Amino acid sequence: MTSIPQSKTDTVNVLTEKRETIGLIEEITIKGLTGEKKVLAKIDTGADRTSVDNEIAAEVGLGPVNKTVKVKSSVSGESKKRLVVDAEIIIKGEHHTVPVSISDRDHMSYEVIVGKDFLKKCNFLIDPLK
Repeated sequence: MTSIPQSKTDTVNVLTEKRETIGLIEEITIKGLTGEKKVLAKIDTGADRTSVDNEIAAEVGLGPVNKTVKVKSSVSGESKKRLVVDAEIIIKGEHHTVPVSISDRDHMSYEVIVGKDFLKKCNFLIDPLK
């Protein structure tokens, strides 16, 4: 039974107990039908959906395609169609399968963006200083 917080400190302790803290950049594992790969990923609470580079998707065998979605780029503002496939993603021992969009992230700093679709399934605290 959880006790009722008596102070701000108690409230913080109740909210943070048993929650793993992750940073804005984390090592993750992506599992597909034919393999798995560890990569550094950007944790992006502003992204609705997780996005994986097309070369990684091919390497680990992500698929089959579930659907195609139209995604507006936050950088260019352009809309592009992207394939969506299911992928198992593992961060700090948390395994979840989520639909991910496949895109050419070759020109980006990180090959994977972990979005809110995955983060909502976890009990992580995100610490930008970590």
